[in-house]
Amino acid sequence: MRGALLTLVLLLIPVVARATGEQLCDRLFVPPGYGLVCEDLPDEGEGGWKAEVRPAEGSFAEFSRLTVRHLRPEGVDRLAWEDGDAWLEAQMRIDMGAYAESLRALTRDPDNPLSADGMRQAIKALASALEKLGGLALAACDRPTRTAGGQRMLRCRFGTEPLALYIQVRLVEDGEQRYAINIRTLSARRLRHFEAIANSFTLG
Repeated sequence: MRGALLTLVLLLIPVVARATGEQLCDRLFVPPGYGLVCEDLPDEGEGGWKAEVRPAEGSFAEFSRLTVRHLRPEGVDRLAWEDGDAWLEAQMRIDMGAYAESLRALTRDPDNPLSADGMRQAIKALASALEKLGGLALAACDRPTRTAGGQRMLRCRFGTEPLALYIQVRLVEDGEQRYAINIRTLSARRLRHFEAIANSFTLG
């Protein structure tokens, strides 16, 4: 009996945590025709919750993501309150090694249309460029701007057609609250979808 009760408590913990946390998907509009889904997930790095918008299916699903997370006014994100543009630029100084390896994995899949010789070389070139970026990531970015809705935004593009990686980092200022919206995709079409969804984020 005690074992069954313990099991029930463990099953309820994530439900209670989700109920007491902020449901960020509720603050985004994801049109049904986009083929995207939104899910509130634990934010392992921050101990809270984040919204993740991703393709419902497809070979490129793992390479297209929009995430929203609630920032805290202490630690590494304190800069979001002090200098929003500097915070945006700091987000782009990241290690792209893991993403580069994911790209290379595409070229090793014989069933993937991208494994054709020409595209394989383009992928390898993009992966190598990402690994070398480090602090030079901003060289591929525009200057920080604001959207029509007032979100601070930094737009970056790595590589060239037919294979380019689009990344956007946005900072939403809602009174004393701050939210980060991150977009990454290899598809210009998905980028437009994600931009529309990011623009739909409602303030509290």
